[in-house]
Formats: sequence, structure tokens, C-alpha cells
Amino acid sequence: MIHINHLNAAYGKRCLFHDAEITIERGKLTAVCGPSGVGKTTLLNIIGLISGFHDYTYTFDEKVLNTKNEQMKADMRKTKIAYVFQEHNLHDDLSLLDNMKLYCTISAHESHQEQAEATLKSMGLTMDIHTKVSVLSGGEYQRLSLACALMKNPDLIIADEVTSALDHQNSEHIIDMLKEIAQSGRMVILATHNKEILSKCDVVYTMANQKIIKENINSTLDAAQVSETNNKLINPINLRSSMRIFYRWYSKFSLGKRKWEKRMFILMPSIIIFICLFFIGIKDGMIQHFHDSLNEYGMNEVYITGDYDISDSSLDSLKKIEGVSAAVSFTPLKFDSIQIDHKRIDLTQSVTVVPYYSFQNSYLDKEGVKGAYLSYYLAERYGLQKGTELQIKEGDVDIKVEIGGILEQDKQLVQGMSTLYVIYIPQSLYPSLSTDHAILHLDSFEFLYDITNDINEILPNHHAYLAQSDYLTQMESMEKYSQYLETFISVLFILTVLFLSVSQYFAVKNHKYEICVLRANGLSKKEVSHVILRVFINDMLKTGGFVFILLLVTRLITLMFGSELFVYSGFMTMAYLFMVVGTYLLPVLLTLWIMLRINIEKMMRS
Repeated sequence: MIHINHLNAAYGKRCLFHDAEITIERGKLTAVCGPSGVGKTTLLNIIGLISGFHDYTYTFDEKVLNTKNEQMKADMRKTKIAYVFQEHNLHDDLSLLDNMKLYCTISAHESHQEQAEATLKSMGLTMDIHTKVSVLSGGEYQRLSLACALMKNPDLIIADEVTSALDHQNSEHIIDMLKEIAQSGRMVILATHNKEILSKCDVVYTMANQKIIKENINSTLDAAQVSETNNKLINPINLRSSMRIFYRWYSKFSLGKRKWEKRMFILMPSIIIFICLFFIGIKDGMIQHFHDSLNEYGMNEVYITGDYDISDSSLDSLKKIEGVSAAVSFTPLKFDSIQIDHKRIDLTQSVTVVPYYSFQNSYLDKEGVKGAYLSYYLAERYGLQKGTELQIKEGDVDIKVEIGGILEQDKQLVQGMSTLYVIYIPQSLYPSLSTDHAILHLDSFEFLYDITNDINEILPNHHAYLAQSDYLTQMESMEKYSQYLETFISVLFILTVLFLSVSQYFAVKNHKYEICVLRANGLSKKEVSHVILRVFINDMLKTGGFVFILLLVTRLITLMFGSELFVYSGFMTMAYLFMVVGTYLLPVLLTLWIMLRINIEKMMRS
């Protein structure tokens, strides 16, 4: 039995109840009636423990409840109370069996197909148990709603205007069922205007003048005729375990979205994220290609020449420029002849002789740095080979050294050497002369961008020669392309998030009654949030896995063809994680905001 007394409730200045009371007995079909707006639905909300009003005393089977304890009220709705609304009781996209399973799982009862079939049969529903709810007629819909309520094995069934949309025959059938359910030992209360329905009820309360008045008792039912019901309390551990099962089971339905909606919610962002990451990989691959080419060709060096000698103080200043790892001065020498193994060779074109330094060793023969190195064209023109003795002798210069190697075609150790005939002599063997030439070696080619300005401040009348200028121009173009690409990716990503958010917004708005039913049947706001988060985490993991597979296949294909234009970088990993999580962040926050703002009382009144 439920007894509510000292009931006070008001909306603004409008008082609905003042020190009112009501009793709902087991075995009797109880009805409340009264004109529209008098507070019938509000009273049912209070009885069903979903109301926000607390100014009353609520006794359930001789136990006084703390109506301010929201979790306790939610647990009571899970295990003791079942709602049957005028409409929106069921999940239209689920089958009869899945709807009944949902009610069982919430209330910590095991669901058995045989029990479900027997309950449906008792409600006069003989169609296939896997039939979708969306094909049911109005009368079949309400009978299934009662069947779902019974699957919870509740002590109290609340029915709010359940027959108002039904014809006379179906209305009588539903009321007869409610009376039969009450006689099984349960408490059943309904709200109605229909006088024929009121005549069939055992107890009728009329609401008027802020009071709940017991008008008449029609029942002649003997207390001995009331069947016993299973009133055993649900173990809280079992209830928590049941909720975990419910989370796993219900999350696969993705808040009522149809199959194509669920697939779109995963497939569309997966493809968009993959496209974005693919372009990032292509961009990084092209930049890496330019970096490698620049490092290989330019050696991160700057060649300086001018009209006067470079002083030691100027050279020290050059060494202090950011990014400069070494600064050395030298004097290029020109000769018209050389000796190879003591044999003189007169050259058709003067050869330029310059020193090479330890910081250039990485560009030389892998077997080790020793002797002189010749430019490819000089060696090719005169048939010079590695290992022969080279002697350069003219005036005060007398250099004798073994040829240590031949450079690759188009490779230079000193940038700015316009001649094709160049001999590179170890710096230790090179004569020390006053000079107006210098070489700067940089830590990285990125410092080439601003190096000429720094050099001009120190040596205003000298020219800094960048053989990498063509590459730098291409790099600048690549950077502009990268900016355009990043803008495109950002816009595409934002549009995807907005599209999913709008799609989710309408999906949630269209299924708000779904959440209302779950809340009315026992889910707290925390548990609703848990359901939503599980749905989105599930979608996010599927999306992340699908994108990862696409990226892996793309990488394998590029490796098979020997292409390095698609690079899987650390930045792409961060972008991948950010996009997968970020894609669903706004939709999940929007969904939580909408779901937690749903006012069950307001929706039930409407």
C-alpha cells in the first residue's frame, strides 16, 4: 500500500495541492479524475517518484521514503514502479522482444523468451515476437506497453490517460487488463475523464479545491481474492550488475538511431578523417622530400665573397649568427695545369682549387676522408682516378696529395663554385692566405631563410651566395600550399563536426520520449549520461579502428610501390587522435545537454 499525506505542491502562485492525501491499495484499480489542469499528471508524477516536489510524506508498504534522495527514487522506479503513458511507451525501432528485454534488464530481472511470449499471449498479442513495434496498431501498442510493464514485476503500475487515443473496444480491453493486473495483488492507478472507465474502477479520487477527495468505492473484491505478488527487494549488487548489462546491451542501439543512421555516424566521419590525414601525410611527404633534397644538394652551407678581405673579428661575428655551426675563410686558387703521377697535364679550362673542412666529411667517400676530391666533370674530362698522386705547383704554392675520391655528378663541396673543374684539398694542406671568401656551415637548412640579412649587417659589401635558392623558393611555395591545405582540412573537419552535431541534435529531439521512458522506469541522470557516453565511445572506437585500417593499407601500398610521398609522422598520430576524439566531442556534449534538460514532468503533462 502507498499512502501520501500532507501533500503540498504549487506552480508559481498557482496552488495544486494543500495538505492533501491519497492512498493506493493493493488489489484495487484506483482512478483519479478531475478537470484538465487540476494536477492529475502532477499527482501521478509524485506517486511515481519522478516529481521535483518534496513537501509531503510518502509511505511505501509502511516504509517512509526520503523523497529528496534521487538515487533511491530511481532505484524504486527500476524495481517497484512501472509507467504506461498515453503514447511513447516503447522504442519503435526495436522488436517486441527487445522492448520487453529492455524493461527486464532495467529492473534487474532475467529476460526469457518463453516468459515474454506467455506475457504477450495474456495480452492478446499473437504476432511474431521479433515484429517491429512501428507496425502495431494503437490497441496493440498499449497492450504491448502493459506487457512490458509486467515484465518488470512491479508493485505499482501508473497509467496516464492510456485509453484516450483508443476506440471503445480497445479502451474496454485495456481497462479490463488493468483491473485483472490489480487483482493479481498489485497497485494500479490511472488518470481518466471517461465515466465508463471510472465506473469499472474500485476506488475513485476526484481532485478539486486543492484536495484529493475519495468519491466512492465500487469494489466488492474480498481481500482473500487478492493474489500474492513477489515483493522481494532487489539486491543492490544485482541491480548494479544489471545496469552494467543494460549499458552494454542498450548502447548498441545508439539512442534509437536506425541502421543507416548508425552506419552514417561512423562511416562518414571515418572517411572524412581519413581524407584529412591522407592529405596531411601527402603534405608531410612532399615537405620531407624537399628537406632531403635540400640537405643532399645544398649541404646547409653559404658561400660568401666580396671586394675586400674578411677580418678575424668579422669571422668571429659570423660564427655567432644563430644556426651557424662553423665559419671559415679561404682563398680560391686557379691553375692552368696539374701533375698526375709526375706527369704534367695542361688544362683547356682553368681549374679552381679550394679547401674542404671536417664539417663536410659526411658528404665525402663513405670509406673515410683522405686526400683530394675532384669534381665529376674534371675527372671525366681527363680520365683521372682515385688513388693516383696529384701535384699542384705554381709560385709559392706546392701541394702534393693523393686523389681520395671523385664527387658525384653535380655535387659540390663549396657552394658557389660556378666552374665545373674543381679540386678540393684537405684544409690542413691548404696554404694560409688573406682572403675575401668564406663558408658558413649551418645546423639546419631552415636557417638559410634569414641568413643573408645577418650576413649583410656584418659584411655589407659582400655577397652571400645560396645555391639552394631554387629549393628555398619551392619550399616557400610548399609552405603556402601547406597553409591552404591546413585551412581546407580545418574547414572540412569543422563541417563534419557540425554536420554530426546537427544530425545528433535532431536524432535526440526525435527520440526524447525514449529517454523520458527510461528515466520514468528508473534511470537516473547519471545513468542516462553513462548510456550516452557508452554509445559515443563505442562509435569513436569503431571510427578510430576504421581510420587506422585505411591509413595502414595506404602506407603498405606506398611502401610496395617504393613511394615516400605519404609519410606517417608523429604529427599525424596526434592529428589522428585529435580528430577521432574531437569529431564526437561536440555531439556528445550536445546530447548530454539535451538529455539532462529533458523535463519528464513537463513532457508527461504535454
